[in-house]
Amino acid sequence: MVLRSFDELERFMGLEVFATDTEGIGGRIRCRYEDFVVEEVLLDGEVVRVGAEVPVNLSKYVRSGPWTWFILEKRGVDTLRAVWELVKRLGVDFSRVSWGGYKDAFAVTAQVVSVFGVAPHKLRSVQLPSNMCIKVPVASDRPFTPSCIFGNHFCIVIRCIELSESEIERRIGAILEELNSLGGLPSFYGHQRFGTRRPNTHLVGKYIVKERFEDAVMELIARPYPYESSSIAEIRKIIWESRDYAKALTLLPKRYDVERLVLEHLSKYPRDFVGALRRLPRNLLTLFIEAYQAYLFNKVLSRRLERGLPISKPVRGDFVALLDPHGFPTKSLVKVTDSNRDKVFELIRDGKAALVLNVFGYNTILADGEPGEVEREVLKEEELSLEDFKIKSMPELSSRGTIRPASTRILNFRFEVEEDELHPGYRRVTVEFTLRRGNYATILLREIMKPRNVVEAGY
Repeated sequence: MVLRSFDELERFMGLEVFATDTEGIGGRIRCRYEDFVVEEVLLDGEVVRVGAEVPVNLSKYVRSGPWTWFILEKRGVDTLRAVWELVKRLGVDFSRVSWGGYKDAFAVTAQVVSVFGVAPHKLRSVQLPSNMCIKVPVASDRPFTPSCIFGNHFCIVIRCIELSESEIERRIGAILEELNSLGGLPSFYGHQRFGTRRPNTHLVGKYIVKERFEDAVMELIARPYPYESSSIAEIRKIIWESRDYAKALTLLPKRYDVERLVLEHLSKYPRDFVGALRRLPRNLLTLFIEAYQAYLFNKVLSRRLERGLPISKPVRGDFVALLDPHGFPTKSLVKVTDSNRDKVFELIRDGKAALVLNVFGYNTILADGEPGEVEREVLKEEELSLEDFKIKSMPELSSRGTIRPASTRILNFRFEVEEDELHPGYRRVTVEFTLRRGNYATILLREIMKPRNVVEAGY
């Protein structure tokens, strides 16, 4: 029997179970920004190092062209907001910027970003907030995209641990053994995909998919959550009860730029909820849809673990994807049957294929057998049809769906136990590891820590 999540907030994100049942070490992450370091790993294995004068030589990857690649280092701000700040200061459209992946907000991170039509010398001279900096801009013939990265290297400090050094080592060792026996870490989408202070990105996406646009807007701007400040919660309550969008604009601080864009539109066109949503950058709107898809994926993967179905070896009715030379899934899919099962297992054993699960969209082909039962169960609970992902009133947000590996290997893992210098009498653990792109450090951390309250634990 699997261990169920202790925290209602995790279950709200579709994270219903743990993959391991060894007791966690507890503790807290993100006591300081420097306790959570994320460094992008490029496709050739080169690591974009935080704090290095020249984190990586970008010139070797590109020829001169209309794009500019650069290293963005940031502290205490998420990638989307950092890019938003950058485009405002450059005076360019948000759509001109691309990057390989979203990096954590409460962290110190380094990643490659690209911008179209802005010369390297202009990026060198742009004035940014003190918690952001640009390094080594170079002209490029192409944008930087997710296909340019292998993954991320993490160095994370877990503090406030009450256990002895030997017990910490025993529990972490046992958890890693359990994950290894499963064939890897479940590829759940992590907490930051949904938010923890306002864990509603998937709800906004759900309402858009179901074309309940007023509900989507009200969820975005007006629904308060327990971990928000009381003053902001009060403003959201005013919006919810009065629909006085002009008044809300005068009350809401300028840093709430997403809500303010929506409110500005509604103050002029109070019933145009689609138009209000379209004031937001396409990247952000797409994130809402992807968050709902992530929630559905998490529920399917949770139910799979609950039923005792494997996450690295397929059963009848599952899909496997052939892998590219870097080990990422291609679009070449095989549905597992009794007749081809031995051949499929051989491909997986040779590292040429991997078990994948559906990320639902209107082109999704559901699995058969017990895996298909799980998918249909989740869709039924959500009162959702795959055709709903064809969003007629906002077709630009329609989603075909995709696939995602059910599990991922943890690479280069090591840890060290020391006394916690910030909290005398407690211990800290520094963990380092690498994950392939699209995977979340917090999913490994939740297995190690088994948090009772993810917000209090720093997630």
